[in-house]
Amino acid sequence: TIIANWEIVTTWGIGGTPSNAFKMAFTLISAVTCANLMHSGFQQRIWAAQGDAQVRRGAIGGILLTIPFMALFGVLGMISFAQYGFGGLVAVGPDNTYLAFLAAFFLIGKMPVAWQAIGIVLAVMLVASSADTLQTGVAALLKPITTKALNLYKPGAAADTRVLMSLNFALAIALVNVPAIALSTAGVSVLSLFVMADLVCATCVVPILMGLSDRTHPVAAAAGCFAGFISALLIYLVGVGGENGDTPMKMLVQAGGLYSDTS
Repeated sequence: TIIANWEIVTTWGIGGTPSNAFKMAFTLISAVTCANLMHSGFQQRIWAAQGDAQVRRGAIGGILLTIPFMALFGVLGMISFAQYGFGGLVAVGPDNTYLAFLAAFFLIGKMPVAWQAIGIVLAVMLVASSADTLQTGVAALLKPITTKALNLYKPGAAADTRVLMSLNFALAIALVNVPAIALSTAGVSVLSLFVMADLVCATCVVPILMGLSDRTHPVAAAAGCFAGFISALLIYLVGVGGENGDTPMKMLVQAGGLYSDTS
């Protein structure tokens, strides 16, 4: 069975057909690209760079660090599926959702304690890095608002950069961490949240980037975002069927829905 599972995962994956494999790849690549283009942390880093040369060097360095890690993680997932198959991995929830995207962690769970500790450290580093980037981006977005508020409270108060930065980061932590903790205790699927966020980014990334040009009116950019979001909802309401007879909107919000059935 290990050989058979390996053949599955090294050909067209668990979808079984070339069309599903290409749809999966197209959806994932498009979603992550749109989300990163909308990432306020990345935008802030580009804005704060000394020049174009530093941005290019940083981008090249990030690519060289990311590709080997992602390739290693992907290979671990393939090995894990070959070892355990469909029946050996965890299925959760009333719909027995297949958590194929966690296959590598199941493999690490069977390894010695030292490897498990390394896996935990890497996972925490990934989460901490994302949270830190998001909090920094949100803090930067809050600066115009907090600057006006401090000056209204006390003229010239915003000139103290330490007070301004402390207030921005405190508000950013509250806006990011408190909802995240509430959602985690409610048992909401993290993957579903990522999918919904990626969908929203995909519907509005083009008008947002066009809004950077003086030739595009801000109202037109906002209207484009709204129209894109409404169009996506209409497509899933009337044009896309769900899995196993599910309604389209259920397929849209369920864990892995966008990645498991359609692009």
